[in-house]
Amino acid sequence: MQDITLKTAKTYLFFITFIFFIFRLIINAQMELTVDESYYWDWAKNLSMSYLDHPPMVAYSIAATTLFSDSELFVRLSALLYSVGISYLFFYLALNLFNSPVIALSSTFLINISLLFFVGGIIITPDTPLVFFWTLFLLLFFKAIHQDSINLWFFAGIALGFALLSKYTAIFIFVSSVIFLVWEKKFRHHIFKPGFFVMSVTGFILFLPV
Repeated sequence: MQDITLKTAKTYLFFITFIFFIFRLIINAQMELTVDESYYWDWAKNLSMSYLDHPPMVAYSIAATTLFSDSELFVRLSALLYSVGISYLFFYLALNLFNSPVIALSSTFLINISLLFFVGGIIITPDTPLVFFWTLFLLLFFKAIHQDSINLWFFAGIALGFALLSKYTAIFIFVSSVIFLVWEKKFRHHIFKPGFFVMSVTGFILFLPV
């Protein structure tokens, strides 16, 4: 495939995201809630800072979309919205990594046709917000280590905190970021700079209520 301009890639990105959104919306309308979704919907009716087996982000997401309706569509609406956000984040992450609109667009298309991601964009589970904030963290972390902006480190910390509020396995993105910085000599100096400290503290302060 020949390379295309970034403007053209963004146009294709919009249509790809829109088509998959409509497709998921149609499937959503045909399905009753799963057992897990009913469980999380009950959490949304009884908001807390944490629950027995998961942090609270899935409950907060459902609570935000069911303010005016408790239909299946609105219980799952945040999953549809997260899937749109993930598509765009994935596009810009790939664009930053490879500096190629074609690779960025292809990556976004491939993730949308993968089974786990496609289903995760319909059914609301803790994994859906986890993937959104995980991808957001990766994008902000990538920019932070290259630009060394305290603001980028801070927002990466917020993304880390929200990922931890989505699912406990998000701790692995923090562990992975530490391993990466230790392993890569080019970026190792960041461990001893204020930005990384700000990111770490911000993330774990947000997770502290859990």
